Amino acid sequence: MLSNKIKNCVLVTRPPIILGCLIMYYTYILYNFNNLLYYHYIRGLSLSITVAFGNIFNNYIDYDMDKEYKKDSNLLWDRNCLTKFDYIVLVTVFFSLCFVINTCLLFTSEYRTLGFIGSFELFSAFSYSYYFKNTKFKNLLFLMILVVPMFLEGTLLHYDLILNLSYNISIILFYFPREIIIDINDYEGDLEYGLQTIPILFGKQSSVHIAYSFHILWMSFRLHLLNKNVINNDQLGFDVITFMMFSYLCLLHNRNNSIQKRLHSVENNMIDYGYNLKKVYGIYFLKNLVDFFINPDLSLFIHTCLMCLLF
Repeated sequence: MLSNKIKNCVLVTRPPIILGCLIMYYTYILYNFNNLLYYHYIRGLSLSITVAFGNIFNNYIDYDMDKEYKKDSNLLWDRNCLTKFDYIVLVTVFFSLCFVINTCLLFTSEYRTLGFIGSFELFSAFSYSYYFKNTKFKNLLFLMILVVPMFLEGTLLHYDLILNLSYNISIILFYFPREIIIDINDYEGDLEYGLQTIPILFGKQSSVHIAYSFHILWMSFRLHLLNKNVINNDQLGFDVITFMMFSYLCLLHNRNNSIQKRLHSVENNMIDYGYNLKKVYGIYFLKNLVDFFINPDLSLFIHTCLMCLLF
């Protein structure tokens, strides 16, 4: 049915990821300004379309692999609804939109920098899926795609250097364990298809330790930012909850005696970790939604949204 195809065309853009990237970007802006200026909304529009393009193009590249090796993956859309031709059409439409918007920005003196950053994002989204996804460093490259455009914007538009660096480092240290978790869940399909993810290179057990090590680094860095008055106690409170839940998962994982049971528990517990953490942040999201209307604190409100959506 046409309605089902339209629904899947929307879902394949991965709206939660688009919204998560938008919140990540606007949190970054609030980190620097405590206010959103009019050109930030133009930048947000460009970012949204670019993320949608990247998601669709990634699905197009993975089309055969998903069909053959990842039949049981939990996806928002029906993998049997859209054909490869449908993906080509969607990729063309979203790429054209990105190209037109960025070209228009490049030809205006006021927004030329935004056009340059948007063009860099578009090139990065294409290059990641087409060239770098099967390399050993795909996780790090994905993180670079997330943070480099924000860092470029901060550098070229002369944002505060300390705030610029601290936010982007926080994103890298926070997001990297999440990427490892996702790859652990996709271990079987990635192994059969010949991908070189961290769990395949180092094993599931070692991957959990790597993820936890980065989580410790992230928490240590956040404590350092608190000490330097870059973040406040409320923001750190959310970070502590995240850290405690991740620590509990790893400790629970290491209590199992059987190696096979331990490895099997990683997949289930990692998935449960994501769902449970989302519930916890959902509660705090509702609390801060009420607080926002009574005593507006947009920075904390956006920070809570970000934590909800990242998991």
